[in-house]
Amino acid sequence: MIIYSSLLMGQSVEVLESPTELSGEDILPGFILDLRTVFET
Repeated sequence: MIIYSSLLMGQSVEVLESPTELSGEDILPGFILDLRTVFET
């Protein structure tokens, strides 16, 4: 999974290998997306 966040503001691209959750961080404070079912094998 590749995360693009605020590239115009100088932030880098973040590559996650099979994450279990994804945080909304500054964009959606308090938001957490559970990804366990997405990456189940």
